[in-house]
Amino acid sequence: MFSFRSDKTGFFVTIILLVLLGVAVVSTVVVLLLGHWDEHVWILKWVWGTWWVLCIITVLTRLAIFRWQMMRSANRPPRPQEQETPKGKEPSSSS
Repeated sequence: MFSFRSDKTGFFVTIILLVLLGVAVVSTVVVLLLGHWDEHVWILKWVWGTWWVLCIITVLTRLAIFRWQMMRSANRPPRPQEQETPKGKEPSSSS
């Protein structure tokens, strides 16, 4: 199940990608509604080319952060395992 606390980076990367897509779509619709879009094809090429480059940069940044997190967790010393006591029995404190 998705947990915002455990995957904040993924959440924000998704938001960034959706905003980039929204801006590209809105700007395309505006150019098409203005008419004579065939004269302004260079704007559409520029918008979608920029969108593509920014998406690639965003995904590569997310991958770099993910790799850094994995390397950090691999270098962390293992946690000591706690002793499990059977149900109904209290651990005895013998001195």
